[in-house]
Amino acid sequence: MADKRETMDEARLQTLIEAYGAQATRWPLFERQEALDLLARKPAMQAILAQAQQLDELLDAAPPALAHGALIGRLLQELPRAPRQRLFTPWWPFERVWQPALALAASVLFGVLVGLQIPDINPSEPLLAESQTMETWQLLAYGPESFTEWEP
Repeated sequence: MADKRETMDEARLQTLIEAYGAQATRWPLFERQEALDLLARKPAMQAILAQAQQLDELLDAAPPALAHGALIGRLLQELPRAPRQRLFTPWWPFERVWQPALALAASVLFGVLVGLQIPDINPSEPLLAESQTMETWQLLAYGPESFTEWEP
């Protein structure tokens, strides 16, 4: 971990005291010794440290603030919720199950309806007369525009 070291001067020491308080044990470890050395050399910094000590004592003596019930309720509502475990999640990892199921049901219904529209075919009766077979296949394959009488 690279330490961001600054040269310790009065402004930096004042920033440390304002940010972390008067107790040196709360200051960043890599700056603590330099700050204590500067504090020992500069008596003017002792006054800033004394003011910070008074503020620390006032803050330590203050009773802890209790959160209002409405605030707690609002904070609990804003917490991210854990995703619900769905029934089909082990078998269907995608988001919604009903959309593919609906598509499958619609395709099955379409197939049944198309199947009901096909006329019954009796296998004992020929569909076409033997003479019409070639003409019928030609008509089905190439369309009515290409249909001409077939001549051998």
